[in-house]
Amino acid sequence: MVHPRWDALTGPKRLVRFTEAEGAHLHCAPMSRALFEQRVFDWLDDGLAAADEAVSPNGSGRVTH
Repeated sequence: MVHPRWDALTGPKRLVRFTEAEGAHLHCAPMSRALFEQRVFDWLDDGLAAADEAVSPNGSGRVTH
């Protein structure tokens, strides 16, 4: 089940499920913190790379005209 506020989010979003096999079966997933953090940073990397590409198609970090 997706959280009721999912549809209210207007920005980029990705639903990521964590499983018991990954150590996420306890409250706040204490056995899978590293996995959680890796997935969050991967999401940030993807989002920032896409934003950088949108601003600077040549990948230089500078807008060219």
